[in-house]
Order: sequence, then C-alpha cells, then structure tokens
Amino acid sequence: MELKEFQQNFGTQYPPKEFVYLHAFQKEMPEYAQGFYLLADDKSGLKSWSEDPAFLDQLMPFAQANASGSFYALWDEGTDKELNEMPVIVFGDEGGIHVVAENILQLMRLLTYDTEIYVDHTRTYFYRDGEEEASEYGDSYREWLKEHFMQDPVEDPARIIETAQQKYKSSFDNWIKPFFNEDLSDDEPLNGHPVASATGGQHFDIISFTADSKQYYPASMKRQNWMDDSHVKHTDITIAPGQSRYGGPVIDLPPGITMPENMRFAAQLDLSRFSPFDKTGLLPKTGQLLFFSDIVSDTGKVIYADVPNDQLVRVIKEHDDNFFTGVLIDRIFADTETMEERFRDPEDESEEEEANDEGKIWDYFAGTDKSKIFGIFTHCQASEEEIAAITFSDKLLLLQVGENGFNDEGVFSVLIAKTDLENRNFDHCVFAWGQS
Repeated sequence: MELKEFQQNFGTQYPPKEFVYLHAFQKEMPEYAQGFYLLADDKSGLKSWSEDPAFLDQLMPFAQANASGSFYALWDEGTDKELNEMPVIVFGDEGGIHVVAENILQLMRLLTYDTEIYVDHTRTYFYRDGEEEASEYGDSYREWLKEHFMQDPVEDPARIIETAQQKYKSSFDNWIKPFFNEDLSDDEPLNGHPVASATGGQHFDIISFTADSKQYYPASMKRQNWMDDSHVKHTDITIAPGQSRYGGPVIDLPPGITMPENMRFAAQLDLSRFSPFDKTGLLPKTGQLLFFSDIVSDTGKVIYADVPNDQLVRVIKEHDDNFFTGVLIDRIFADTETMEERFRDPEDESEEEEANDEGKIWDYFAGTDKSKIFGIFTHCQASEEEIAAITFSDKLLLLQVGENGFNDEGVFSVLIAKTDLENRNFDHCVFAWGQS
C-alpha cells in the first residue's frame, strides 16, 4: 500500500505525521504489533454498521485491529480537531463499539503491548495469556516509537483505554446512539452470543435447567454418614430410557456404542426436551447428547446419536469416585443472563479502589449456581478478562452444570466451536471443571 492510497482514508486531508511515519515503518517492518495493520479503507466495513451519511462522514477507518475483522477509526466529533487529536474508536467483528485511545499517539503506545485487542459488547481490552508469539519487529517498533515520539512502551493498556473513555465515552455514546437504537435494541442474540445496543446493553438467551429433589448413588455402595433422606440407591428410583440426568451409574447408550475408556459418565440430555427452548436454532431437535469426562485432566468425550429413546441400551457402571451420584434433570426453561450479573458491590475499602465506573467489582463466584446451555462461561478461578475472552470467542457453552442441586462445590462445563455444533461434530469439545 502506497501512502497515496492510504491518504484516501482521510478525504481531502493529508495524513497526520504519526501515520506518515508509521506507514514508512510498516513498509520496512510489517509485523510489528499482533493483529494491527494500516490499511486503505473504502468504508465498506463501516457501512455494514450504518449507511447514514452523517455516520460515515464523521468516521475514518484506517487500520485492521485484529485478525478476526475488528477495525480502528478516527472519530471527528465536530470540534475542529486536527486528525492527530481525534479519539480512536474500535469496531468489533462480533459487535461492540468502543473508544480505545485519546488520539493516534496513544493508540501507537497501545501497540507496544504486542497482543491483539479483544472487543466484546461491554468493553474492549488487551489480554496476554503468556502463550502469544512476539511480533517479528516488535522490539524494533518500540525502539522506533521511543526515538521518533519519545513514547515508552505501555505496561498497563487498561489505563490508556480508561483515560480515553473518561474523556470521550459519554459524548461518543450520545452521538452514535441515534444510528443504532432502532435497528439493534430489540434484536435477538445471534448464534448463542449476545446482541448489544450502541449504549452497551446486552443479554444472552440460554436454556436453564434445575435438579430433581432426589440424588441416587450406586446400589453396591454402603450408605454414607453425610447422606440424608434425599439420597437413594439407584435401584430405588425410576429413570425412563433417555431421561436427562447428571452423573450416576445409570447410562442409556445408543446401540453399538460403548463407554469411553478411563472416563466417567457425566451427563445425558434428551434434546427433544431442550430444543423447544433453543432460540439460536443450533441444537439438534431430537436425539441424545452423552457426556463422558475425566475431570482431573479436564478431558472428555461427547457422543451425539439421533435414535429413539426406546432403542437406547441401558448400562450400569457403579463406582465411588467422580460423578458417582446421579441427579435427574427436572425443569427446563428459556432464560436470559447478562454480563452485569457477574459483578457485585465492594465489601471493603480495598475493593472499592478496584471498582469499575459503575462502582462494581468482578465476582469470581457469580454464575456458579446456574445450570444451562449457552451464555457466559463460568470458572471461579478465571478473571473477568479470561471469562470474556472465552464467552465472546467462537466457542459456545454446550453444557454447564452448576451448584443448583447438581454439584456441591464446583461447575462442570463443556465448550464447542459454533461451526462444529452447526456441523454436528462433537469431536473437539473442551472440558473444564471449576472447583469453588
């Protein structure tokens, strides 16, 4: 891309010196920040958000923000600012529009963090998990930025974003709101992910389920001191073929299917009872999903078979370790949840210092008392950034069994890529046990 092509992003104005210098650096050393690249942009991506001329005239896309399709744009707020003084906005590939930097130079500092930006419906952030490969010319870029603009590498990207949002978020949200309210405010979630209005509201459509009042244990096991009247032997409870359940020694296998080796039976779902509450349309309408797992190693296997319940073959596998008790699934219903539910009020002064703009802090244990399909990933050892990174990724929550009558302390979860669920491919599911 030549500078003349890039210049067209800004209409009749010449690119600011920051971009002129960065364009020259990029031509020599193209891989300097993960996911970022200056581009000549015809606003076709921007038009997918709105074709209102007032919207298009005041936004100038200039760069790819990550590998999945997010992009950066300058926002002309109408106060006669020079291009290099305008705030930088990020448009997320799956939704979410946020102020990310006060100006171009602050964005260039963010690039020194050398990791892709995450953009979800409520926030945008940079997160490292320690496994990213450094960009080939990342060190050279940091030296170049220091030499030409006297800017040090950033150690806390959140501070730059927070400062920019304190300055511009309110005015930007008010400006953009008329372009989206009518189109987005009442939309249904797409493919198991939430829909957000321009003001950041969101919800997830999920399928919730509750536990039966009885728990059953292997008949060969002696009754334990901790058991109460709700615990019965598996031979003393009626379980219909294919009836949805969690754990225990009673398994209804499809004909010709055997138990996976070195795993325990974790769950069985009768999809004909779940699919009527599926607003995404992604679940199979009929058939059985069976889950087997070794929670010590977070591994497992999911089997799908579309066979009538009366053709299933009952197998009894009694044992006394993980998943040895069973619980029937009682009520199944459509439900919703929001990311806001994952935050709570601070309990002391130290927590108040960590509170967000709404005066809330992240609640590591929120969501553990819910069993569901789809929605927000739950793991009490995971941070807000880690939960968001999974929840807004290409993976969907195929199953979560929580502490609402199923588990005493812990959450069992299974994730699946959206394309795999669409293609009925359950071979690559990811298993997780969050011990609370």
